[in-house]
Amino acid sequence: MQLVSAGPPLRYVLVTATGYEWRARLGDVRPATVEERAEYDAALERRLRGLRDLGRRLTGSRRA
Repeated sequence: MQLVSAGPPLRYVLVTATGYEWRARLGDVRPATVEERAEYDAALERRLRGLRDLGRRLTGSRRA
């Protein structure tokens, strides 16, 4: 969850590991469970690894 406006009123967006975001009211959200956080972290790492691989392929470099 990211704060996007200090308001008033406060405005937040929820962000998925793929970058999709949507508005949320603070009263409608809760802390992520350990399992949800682990799933998010794993999905984000897969996405970043894919982007790094794409960068290497596009540049012909071994490091991107």
